[in-house]
Amino acid sequence: MGCNLRDRQVEAIEKMLTISSGGFDTAEDFGDQWKVLVYDADCRDILSPLMNLGALRQRGVTLHLLLDSKRDAIVDAPAVYFVRPTEANLARITQDCANQLYRSFHLHFVTRIERPLLESFARDLVAANAQHAVAKIYDEYLDIIALEPTLFSLNIPQSFVAYNDAAVSDAQIHAFMNNMTMGLMSMVRTAGVIPYIRAPRNGAAEMLANSFCTMLRENLSSRGPAHSLMAQNIMTDRPRPLMLIFDRTVDLTPPLLHTSTYQALVDDLLDHALNRVVVTADGKSAGTAGGGVATKKTYDLSTHVDSFFAEYAGAPFPEAVEANERHLAAVSKREAEIRSRPGVGAADALPVSRLMAGETQGSSSGEKDLSEAIESLPDILAKKKNLEAHTSILQSVMNEVAAREVPSFFELEQTLITGSSSDRSAVLAQLQDGEKGSVQDKARLLLVAAILGEKAQYTQEFETAFTQGALALKPPTEQTTIDAVLAAVSFTRRLQSLQ
Repeated sequence: MGCNLRDRQVEAIEKMLTISSGGFDTAEDFGDQWKVLVYDADCRDILSPLMNLGALRQRGVTLHLLLDSKRDAIVDAPAVYFVRPTEANLARITQDCANQLYRSFHLHFVTRIERPLLESFARDLVAANAQHAVAKIYDEYLDIIALEPTLFSLNIPQSFVAYNDAAVSDAQIHAFMNNMTMGLMSMVRTAGVIPYIRAPRNGAAEMLANSFCTMLRENLSSRGPAHSLMAQNIMTDRPRPLMLIFDRTVDLTPPLLHTSTYQALVDDLLDHALNRVVVTADGKSAGTAGGGVATKKTYDLSTHVDSFFAEYAGAPFPEAVEANERHLAAVSKREAEIRSRPGVGAADALPVSRLMAGETQGSSSGEKDLSEAIESLPDILAKKKNLEAHTSILQSVMNEVAAREVPSFFELEQTLITGSSSDRSAVLAQLQDGEKGSVQDKARLLLVAAILGEKAQYTQEFETAFTQGALALKPPTEQTTIDAVLAAVSFTRRLQSLQ
């Protein structure tokens, strides 16, 4: 999109958290003073990759709570609500207003609240005699999860099934398309520029493109519901990017392929979501069975603040391992050099926070070296801590790679895709081997072969080999799981034939 989506969404949320005057009580100007933030699960996922506890505190948020949780009244504090406009959420907000939980209520809906729902909400507030508690209502159009400056998600689970399942009704497809369209509206609002939209004809992509264009015209017209908001945020003098919308069925293989880069392997093999990864203290992934009770640790993986991850997230995994060892050795060496300087040893016993404050122990000899150590040591220790975290994550990935023999699946899939010296017997042997990979690994290899069809010389023999291999695993795969995989293969092959 040519802009930093993450920074622009942070800017919009910071503006949302700044309560200014202009509500029903014009004397009310909270600025950045203490306030309560209330969100639902969807909006928590939006906030999570963008702001940690410290960032919220800097914006005056002294308490942040889930809407559905049990909350005590804080009558002296204003509350900022960041929620999805649903009947259940509005009913809970009405109850909070009636119970006077907070001094005032500033409601920010992540998407547009439709007029019938807004009118119903107003009637409920009047019936509860709580309409005066609501200071303002905003449509924010922030329904995207900005994971990186140029990477975002609409966070719509089962999106492929929502459109392609034969059992899905027309009403469900319409609701799904509306959710997708509203998400793209949020992307435009965040990016601050209207793109040129292109999509292939006759399919889900064209339907979504048409729905998106219609919603843009309706919202951005002079009397549209989002005109005032978009007019302030969309820059007309910036180059307009090109948005290409494709149906997933154009190429089904990428989500199935095993990968070889650091970030992709973390997401594939570990418990990873919203830029956070969970590993166990012994280096195994959170879902791996092992002896004893494992202690889980959570690490933030954000290219915005993690310089090592920003540089090596897309690098081949062995390269990331080597770089981690090299950087950690260099940082440890530098730390040892600083600590060995005259005068630094005495200061070494002090906590880092006191070193940063310039507090030392001992004589005034080597004051220049000691001053340099005080200035550089905290930064070096922070880098070392970050690299040690990556050491733990890398070790966890290596354990999973070795246990599931991921490289062998990766190489076979690449051979199938390139079509160069395709070894059909090697694929069959891999599917049939009860010692290699998990049932998920075998299912992915089988699906890749099924999608490629004639190119992979696919026959019923592949499915037979998969069934034998799944049953040979320890513990054996349940028949219901095997049947589900074979049904997915049948659906995929039928979908490919229709195209």
